[in-house]
Amino acid sequence: MVTIVNAAKEFKILAQNTLDGPIMASPIADGSALFIRTDKALYKIGK
Repeated sequence: MVTIVNAAKEFKILAQNTLDGPIMASPIADGSALFIRTDKALYKIGK
């Protein structure tokens, strides 16, 4: 599961996303998106 939180003084969960397998590489940020690779798929989280 990937949990998205806001970047502020007060902790707040903005979203939670379930992935279909274990994360196989380091996540990478590119602009306003986060890319995550699992053993079955490549996910883009963001705009």
